Amino acid sequence: MGSKIKFTLLDRHSELLDAWKAAFEKYLPTALGESFTLLESDIRRAGKFDCVVSPANSYGIMDGGIDLYIAAAISPSDTTPVIRAVQKHLYTNYRGYLSAGQCTLAPLPDDLCGPSNSLGCRYIAVLPTMRLPEHIEWQRDIVYDCMWNLLLALEQHNVATQGSGKEISTVVMSGLGTGTGGISSQKCAEQMVLAVKHFREAQSKPDKWGQFDWEDVEVLDEEIGPTRKL
Repeated sequence: MGSKIKFTLLDRHSELLDAWKAAFEKYLPTALGESFTLLESDIRRAGKFDCVVSPANSYGIMDGGIDLYIAAAISPSDTTPVIRAVQKHLYTNYRGYLSAGQCTLAPLPDDLCGPSNSLGCRYIAVLPTMRLPEHIEWQRDIVYDCMWNLLLALEQHNVATQGSGKEISTVVMSGLGTGTGGISSQKCAEQMVLAVKHFREAQSKPDKWGQFDWEDVEVLDEEIGPTRKL
């Protein structure tokens, strides 16, 4: 997957956008502008994408925060069909519960992919940052884990669908855990970008990442560790 997928990171306020920009400049300067674009916007006016990321709860209940805006962007007249499509996918594959930090790509039925879907998306990446709506600033690595598993789900999907026309090439997402979760903009941004950096390294250095020793892991943790205090 590498840099083939184009990500748009959005927020309605400049604080998180500035934090993302600083994190990319700190850890992965070549990615900004190449694979990642920052956008100050409401999700409902963000443009067209193959996939939208829902930083949902574990049950796919999209009735608040950005999840509600996502559902409304896909189905303005009634958000219930979007929620039920996600929950059907969760039940079929996870018996209705996707634990925080995991990611799954829920395909939308054809009737939700028509002209009323202002995002133009065919998939919702269900990415719970919490089991229920609550403060999660105590979670040490949840943003890193979520971002890693999103990248993994996208990579696996594109490998499985290669040549079928169902590949995902554009993704739009917000911050992870920065709303109800109470995670700081800086912690969110740095853990997201570090996950991208490390995932790309894992793709390009299979010999290293396929046979870790503790010294290798400690080097990684020296980067991740300070973000836990942000």
